[in-house]
Amino acid sequence: MASLNWTTSPAGTACDVHRTSDFAVWTQVATAVTSGTYTDPAPPAGGAFYVIVAPSGTPFP
Repeated sequence: MASLNWTTSPAGTACDVHRTSDFAVWTQVATAVTSGTYTDPAPPAGGAFYVIVAPSGTPFP
């Protein structure tokens, strides 16, 4: 499993989580997460990279 934690402003902002293993194809793995935490139950073998996407569609830095 892979666990992610982040802080949003304002608190409780719904965000989407996207994952890739090769930076070519991104897959949305969660939508409207408001808790600031996500656990990927089945990350790809060999590792993965994640991005948290704000409601406007702009990734958090």
